[in-house]
Amino acid sequence: MPTIVDTTFYKNKKSMNFYFALGFLLIVILGTLGLYFYNSNVIRTTSELESEISRIEKSIDEVQSDPLVTIYNVYSQNKKLLDTKALESQIPLFVSHLKKNFIKYWVEAKGFAYTWGEITTSLSNQTTDNGYAFEKVVRFLREYPQDEKALFDINMIESFEGYDRIWYETTFVLR
Repeated sequence: MPTIVDTTFYKNKKSMNFYFALGFLLIVILGTLGLYFYNSNVIRTTSELESEISRIEKSIDEVQSDPLVTIYNVYSQNKKLLDTKALESQIPLFVSHLKKNFIKYWVEAKGFAYTWGEITTSLSNQTTDNGYAFEKVVRFLREYPQDEKALFDINMIESFEGYDRIWYETTFVLR
C-alpha cells in the first residue's frame, strides 16, 4: 500500500513565503523611491542655499569695499589700544584730579613726571593742627586707592623720610 502524504501544508507554506518575499520587495522599492525623492529634495535645497550664500557673500564684499567700512573695521580692531592712548593723553585731567585729592588728604607735591600712564612725584605731609604727618600719610595711602573715583593705583613706596614733615616719592599708575 502506497503511503499518501498530505502536501497541502507545503503548498500553504510556500505561498506564505512568496507573499512575505513579495511584501519585503515592495517595502524595499518604496523605501528606495522615498530615499530617492528625499535626496532630490536635499540636493535642490542645498543648491538654493548655496546660491543664497553666494549672493550674500557678494553683498558683504560690496559693503566691505566701502572706505568708511574699512576705516571702521580698523578702528574696531584697535579700539582698546586707541581708548587707552586717549586716556593716557589727558594730562591736565590727571593733574587736576591729583591736586584735588592732595588737598583732601593734606598732601603737598613737588615735581611731576609723566611717562606711559605713570606719574612719579615727590610728596610730603606736615604735622599741623589737623593731625600728625604720619597719620596723614597712612590715611592717604590707605583711602585713596580704595576710592571708586580714583584714576590711579599707587605703587609700593620704598622709603619715607622725616618726622614733623614726612617726605616720600611715589608712582601713580593709571588704572
